[in-house]
Amino acid sequence: MVIDAGHGGEDGGAVSSAGTVESGLNLAIALRLDTVLALYGVDTVLLRTEDVSLHDPDAQTLRGKKASDLRN
Repeated sequence: MVIDAGHGGEDGGAVSSAGTVESGLNLAIALRLDTVLALYGVDTVLLRTEDVSLHDPDAQTLRGKKASDLRN
């Protein structure tokens, strides 16, 4: 099973009125889900284990970084 936490790095996603950034919340849920599934013997692959972007190093603009992150 693949777990994708979504936003990461420069693209943090939405921010709540309390200041919680979507990427951090999603990552915390993904990590917890990974732990729970492991208890049941489910093999998982996490696309993100830290709050980083998965864009290619040659992507220069925010738009290019977002597109590259989605492809990767």
